[in-house]
Amino acid sequence: GDQEHGLWEGVFIYWQDKNKPVRLITSRQGRIDVSGEQSELVLTDAVVITLPVGWPENIIIEGNQVTTERSAQLRIRDDHINLARNNLLKKISQRQPELDEMGWQQLRARSSMLNDEGQRKNASLALNKRLSLCLSPLIFAILGVGLGLRMRRGGRALGVGLSLLAMLFYYFFSLIGEQIGQMGELPPLVGAWLAYGISLFIGVGLIVNKGNALNAQRFITEFNAKSRIIEGRSKNGRRKLALLGLLDKSIFRMLLIYFIITFLVMISIFFTFTLFEMLRFATRTGFGLGILLRYIFFLTPLACVSVAPLATLISILVTFSLLVRRSESTAWWASGQSIYRLIVPGVVFAIGVGGGQYLIQEKILPEANHKQNALRSQIRGGSTVAETPSGREQWMVASNTRRIYSFMIGDKAGSLNLPTVYEFDELGVHLQRVVIGLNAFWTSPEVMVMKVPRIIEFRNTVVSVSTPNQDIPISGIESLDAIKPQLNKPAEADYDGLSAYIRSLNGRGEEKLRGYLSVALERKRSDPFAPLVMTFLGIPLALSFGKRGASTALFVAIFVGMSFAAFANGMQQLGTNDMLSAKIAAWSAPVIFSSIGIYLLSRSHT
Repeated sequence: GDQEHGLWEGVFIYWQDKNKPVRLITSRQGRIDVSGEQSELVLTDAVVITLPVGWPENIIIEGNQVTTERSAQLRIRDDHINLARNNLLKKISQRQPELDEMGWQQLRARSSMLNDEGQRKNASLALNKRLSLCLSPLIFAILGVGLGLRMRRGGRALGVGLSLLAMLFYYFFSLIGEQIGQMGELPPLVGAWLAYGISLFIGVGLIVNKGNALNAQRFITEFNAKSRIIEGRSKNGRRKLALLGLLDKSIFRMLLIYFIITFLVMISIFFTFTLFEMLRFATRTGFGLGILLRYIFFLTPLACVSVAPLATLISILVTFSLLVRRSESTAWWASGQSIYRLIVPGVVFAIGVGGGQYLIQEKILPEANHKQNALRSQIRGGSTVAETPSGREQWMVASNTRRIYSFMIGDKAGSLNLPTVYEFDELGVHLQRVVIGLNAFWTSPEVMVMKVPRIIEFRNTVVSVSTPNQDIPISGIESLDAIKPQLNKPAEADYDGLSAYIRSLNGRGEEKLRGYLSVALERKRSDPFAPLVMTFLGIPLALSFGKRGASTALFVAIFVGMSFAAFANGMQQLGTNDMLSAKIAAWSAPVIFSSIGIYLLSRSHT
């Protein structure tokens, strides 16, 4: 219709109230008139069809149970129309400022004056939390001094890592204290200051205790010694065949250690910010801790796939920077080995990470994303929202606008329960025929067989109901893939499922949706190559920045990783808007960044 003037064209309304007849309303044009607090639906050239109570489950219909009325202009007033608008106006006019929008005096007044004990606790918790955050630099300083005094070796990279861990530790206990305070298990004062007190105790203990210093290098050395593969002679006296040399194994072990450390730190950061976001809805929806833990559990595969490329880049940069800094790379080249031989363990490691990412993406991620999206909706809105709820009615509009389908997903594959086909006239305005059955199945891509059918035909004001004695085929029907509920989130499907769904869109005219999904499909192919791209970029950068220390390599890795992600997302957006083909949009970032890395590698001085 005309969005600028608020006019709809080809209106179809399915109106069903409990224990009341069902009304099917069609009209050529419609609009909403507003007067004061009343909203009125105005329909032009309208036809109202009344069906018996219990439709569509009650498919035994006689002709006199269906009536039609035609009106040149139909005005409808109903509480359903006014409810949403009035609620919105009420929220706007009576809105109270949120706790994080209040100043100190307002928080103090609310924490002492409210009659509602729950709101008073929340205000007191927010007041104390704000005060503890203001004093948090002091506690971080104490923790930093304690860790610094006990750390003798390890360099700046270890210092950065311990700082991140200290921050995550503090905010993790801050979230726990806030949640416990909101649940009433602890007084708001204790919940708000829990993280502060624990951090203060640990920081002072580190300063006072004169025990052994932390030694990250010693830990890594001991780990390498314990995990080293003995390359000697076997029990029968023959030497074993080793595919990787000593340096290869050393590099691989370092990559694995730094990857695990980086991966765990990044996963912790991911979950910390997720908890901050989710706990904002705690008081409003009242979800339990069990639901939150389930959400985190099903979110873990997505977090793993998201952080794996950057974790690979950081581990590559840190490992090869240490090789350069310790002159191990110089000894390697002095022995006659090329730089391309040096990168073999890094490439093998990246291929392994990419393979794991592909397996998670195809085998685990679709179902996990479906469940975590449902749990997220439950946490944010207080009710579960599913994309394809089993046993509930679904609707789909055909591309030619002459048919609308309603159905329930059948228990058996390729079947529908209570399928109903609404067929409109040539102009796509008024109903011409309604076909309903007990269930339906497909005999070919365009033929659906309706079992126990009922056919209702409309000719002006004349209604005829027929009950065929046998199942009837309906030709020219939408395919089963098209009638299934629309897939809105490509991350909830594997490669084959998304490919099949895109093929089903070819005859439905949904060009914009098909373009977006085509780019998402190509990203499923290209994303597992991201760790390999990060390796090609990371090794030459490590050779260039290695003498400056691992901390410099860490910041370079973060910059390069963010640049790669921003470029890849930008290309994806261009592909979604049909400015680039799907293949170019998905593969531009891996190809360009890999080319840059290979060029830098070829120019590296050895």
